[in-house]
Amino acid sequence: MQPALPAASGRMPDPSKPAPARALVLASFDSFLKAAKPIGDALAGAGWQVETRLVRVRAGQLSRRQLSALGYSEPPPAATLAETIATPGLIDYDAIVLGLDGRRTLDVLGGLKRLPLAGRKTRPLTIALYPGIVFRHQMHGLANRFGADLILFNSPADHAHYEATCAALSVAADRGLCFGSSVIRASETARPEPVWPPRTILYAEQPDVPASRIERLYLIDRLIAYARAHPERTVIIKPRHAPGETTLRPTIHHLAGIVRLAERRGLVPANLRLVYEPIEHLLDAADLCLTVSSTVALQAAARGIPFAILGDFGICEDYGTHFFIDSGCLTTFDALEADTKPALRPDWLKRHVRAGDASIPALINTIAQWRATQAHAGCACAWPHDPFAALGESFSRYQAADGAQATGLPLRATCRVSPVWARKLRKLIREPKRFFADMAMNWH
Repeated sequence: MQPALPAASGRMPDPSKPAPARALVLASFDSFLKAAKPIGDALAGAGWQVETRLVRVRAGQLSRRQLSALGYSEPPPAATLAETIATPGLIDYDAIVLGLDGRRTLDVLGGLKRLPLAGRKTRPLTIALYPGIVFRHQMHGLANRFGADLILFNSPADHAHYEATCAALSVAADRGLCFGSSVIRASETARPEPVWPPRTILYAEQPDVPASRIERLYLIDRLIAYARAHPERTVIIKPRHAPGETTLRPTIHHLAGIVRLAERRGLVPANLRLVYEPIEHLLDAADLCLTVSSTVALQAAARGIPFAILGDFGICEDYGTHFFIDSGCLTTFDALEADTKPALRPDWLKRHVRAGDASIPALINTIAQWRATQAHAGCACAWPHDPFAALGESFSRYQAADGAQATGLPLRATCRVSPVWARKLRKLIREPKRFFADMAMNWH
């Protein structure tokens, strides 16, 4: 028998040491990568081999600036969703972190579950997560992630919703973890006391909230008016992304364009600035965080920075303002100009704000226990029961068969343009930007 070849380092491999566990981190847009990266980093710190891949959704979905802000000098490998699911060896990983929206999470889980487990000793542990506040389509988002082995929830309130759902479906609530938000760090929960009245006001923008041009014009007009009324204060506008960049929900009327128009007319005072620095750096200097419903409000609350939720555009699910209705921080521009300080309610803070990094050691321990259980069994664990998928099995088979059993007609022959799709088609023709914005808004 020929001797084993030496390793590349010049050292002989040690056959007594098991190969390190392998993890795959999948992510699409910057917020999802930001949420999934700390878990991958923690696994790497525990001795795992960690690979990061991007699921390509559209051209330019992650710019070099966005990747650099997340600590990547070079873009990770990227592939379409179909290519990712068809990747050879996908089922050979020990863990897969799904930093994806609900529908893509469901597709990856479905692709994995179609692979045979017979004769396998292992399969990957699947981990689903949320990138930020869940303020619309909460049940649908949960249903799409329910087939994962572990579901990480951002707050006690989200975890309580999961437990209530499991109780209603008579299934065990043992796969959901009250993990906390990965964008909130326990080490950042203390900072110098902000001053009031505020000297530095930070407005955290969202791509599609508010959505219409008139609402965004109003927003900039009021921020300009506030800055002009208080020349001793600094007003910072932080857009969600720079022009030319994108996120899961694209921006229709970028604030940079509106501010630029105001600058041409000489309306922007010197104490109002539009910047693209990382939000964590900007929060360090802020005395008040202003937003409509951004997750940045929770980051501010964790740091002890007052935040205010603008109610000028109404309280509704589409804008997420209903999420903050009992926070004590709903306000208006008129109230801000009167220096009325938001009064954050401690019980709301306890229900909705939790630092994710404090939960990482427990998560790593849970993953290790799961792997040990599978190794002790000597065969791949069965996939977890998904009651939501079970409810739709009959229709899925019907759809896949391409045949209407009752009528005997093929599925494509029974399809006609419904009134709903006719309206959508008219909207696509007349208002293409609004059409695609609404499509992205409903992709959860």
